[in-house]
Amino acid sequence: MDTNRSTLHRLPTRPRLHGLFVVTLATAAGCSKELPPPPYVANPDPRDAHNVTLTLDNAPEDLRPTGAHVQYRIVDTRCMPPVTNFAGVRRERAIHHLDIALRRVDATTYVGSYFSDGLLEKDYYGHGVCRWEVNLVGAFLDTEKTRSFTYFSLAVTPGMRRMKIFADRSIRPLRNDGEKYRASGWSEEQFASRVPEAERSNYFSYSLAIDSSGASLSADASPRHKQ
Repeated sequence: MDTNRSTLHRLPTRPRLHGLFVVTLATAAGCSKELPPPPYVANPDPRDAHNVTLTLDNAPEDLRPTGAHVQYRIVDTRCMPPVTNFAGVRRERAIHHLDIALRRVDATTYVGSYFSDGLLEKDYYGHGVCRWEVNLVGAFLDTEKTRSFTYFSLAVTPGMRRMKIFADRSIRPLRNDGEKYRASGWSEEQFASRVPEAERSNYFSYSLAIDSSGASLSADASPRHKQ
């Protein structure tokens, strides 16, 4: 994840998952085209559960998560139709998301869960069984005051397991152009090395962690598809 303070990420007018969370495709003619709905279905009997914890520290009182999801990736795309167009672009999505419902447990902590086997492994395209792996888990946050011009996001991979970002409590538009941008921030290493200790109280942090301690999904936290 790029946490460089000078890096800006533009959201479209109608925000959608992007950056690490999106696959951008184009047609052979060079024009974008809406992809058809993927045929992927949730596993009706998942077993491998994982906990997700979102933690805020010294954050603005109205900072809230606006969504969380787990992203799956097809391990071997040979189970998908071969690419035959001139541009070499695959129309079928090789990634898929399921929503994660986060529940607030105290003033600074939200928890949820997902299954690493949350998508059904089956022959979706007639080229063999498509097998899935978790690519990342991500979350988005914003505040009532900043909703129109910025948002906060972070993602963690199964290998990483935890990500923490620091941001200035004085949240201002990065560009006054009416667009919505991802807020800049520091990684833990950057924060420790570049922010003087006397100024650290001016910052807040948000972190995302996953573990495999046998989490279970309640009825209101069942996985939901995200296109």
